[in-house]
Amino acid sequence: MRDRVPCDSTKFEQAIAYLERRVNYENFQNLPYQELAGRLERLRELLVEQESPEKRFLTVHIAGTKGKGSTCAMLKSILRQAGHRVGVFSSPHLYSPLERFAVDGESCDAEEFGELMLSLRNRIAAWEKNGNFTYFELTTLFAFEYFARKKVDVTILEVGLGGRWDATNVCSPTVTVITNISFDHVEQLGPTLEAIAGEKAGILKPGVPLVAGPESEDAQRVIRRKAEVVGAPFFFLGEDFSFVPEQGSAKSKFQFLPLVSPKTPFREIGSLTLKLPGEHQRNNATLAIAVAQLLRSRLKIPAPAIRSGLAKAFLPIRVERFRPSSGSPTFVVDGAHNQASVSALVQTLKSLRPFRRKYLIFGTSLDKNVEEMFAELLPFFDRIILTQHSSSPRRFPPQELQENLRASDKSQVEVEENAVQALIKCWNAAKRDDLVCVCGSMYLASELRRFFIESIAGRVPVDAESVDTPRR
Repeated sequence: MRDRVPCDSTKFEQAIAYLERRVNYENFQNLPYQELAGRLERLRELLVEQESPEKRFLTVHIAGTKGKGSTCAMLKSILRQAGHRVGVFSSPHLYSPLERFAVDGESCDAEEFGELMLSLRNRIAAWEKNGNFTYFELTTLFAFEYFARKKVDVTILEVGLGGRWDATNVCSPTVTVITNISFDHVEQLGPTLEAIAGEKAGILKPGVPLVAGPESEDAQRVIRRKAEVVGAPFFFLGEDFSFVPEQGSAKSKFQFLPLVSPKTPFREIGSLTLKLPGEHQRNNATLAIAVAQLLRSRLKIPAPAIRSGLAKAFLPIRVERFRPSSGSPTFVVDGAHNQASVSALVQTLKSLRPFRRKYLIFGTSLDKNVEEMFAELLPFFDRIILTQHSSSPRRFPPQELQENLRASDKSQVEVEENAVQALIKCWNAAKRDDLVCVCGSMYLASELRRFFIESIAGRVPVDAESVDTPRR
């Protein structure tokens, strides 16, 4: 989606100011997750007063540690290829809050955002006398209003954190999805995969089918038990459906495989090709296909739309590749920020092509397990520069990052506090067959992506038709 930068919009500025005065837990180092427990009922009551905009469209509600964004992107692409009007609510944004609210791939217009947010502010003023809504609660309320106004057929809601107490959990889902689960936000969600899975499973609703793809048997057991208690039909990757790579073909080609089960509603759909790189994306694609097939009872989604949607689906900062010329290094930017996603990134990079020398620019947030990420990254990269996002209040100081390394690891690692300077240093040192990669934080990745596009690449990426560049 493209980021629409407003020009001289008073209403937009007022709306942004109103939003940014609210507590934004995305900027908290230690997010008080349990404090959210008592807040959902007030949101539900407010939505009823607002004539329940969240019930005016079909909804797919997606939780998980890894793969939420990619699954959203693939499902959106499938639904659009089938001719349906699709809203997507996602977080965090790369460059502007407008990106969080997209209809058919287009971010919310600045003027419409200003008008609708100020209208929402006026209508909920009495409710805020008993305590202000948070930044995420307001954006969630706005998303429901906006998608109802735009008359979308389907909305895809991405959980912000956890699931059970997340503001998006006031929705009325048609299908729920739990993607893969790994260790992240353990202080809020719990120290075990079972505890984390329990929080994610909080999105399940009676009678609403669940599509799930956790790799951990412990997480799967928790989700299954929750589904049985709630009374939600459930379909698991590897049990009710799966995928099989096509022999002798590119790694991006595979087939969706319904498994023998008395309850399976799934059907084969032929050969499939993914645009998003990485073997892990086949898991996400398979979940998206299963959801699309469950939605067929409410929407027309032919098999060609599924094939075409997967072939076209794209999401920035998921092993996103740029190469300004045939003589330049390859630049890869990825949002990996925990051990599982970093491992998937490294495996994908290994499959792309043999690189001569590999440079990494790494920065992350204070709540991340950096030792686990370094264990994946250090054996693969030849030179690593530790840095930080320019303004995130949760950024991990690079000097402290370096302290987490063993003495034997530090020879290939250096510190550069300015992220842009770190990128310039790597890019100037890299040669034609080299790799320069950024990971560790969505915030760092988005900052350096924008700088690269505007100041280095000349807006000529490897896959120019698929890359969504920010406007100046």
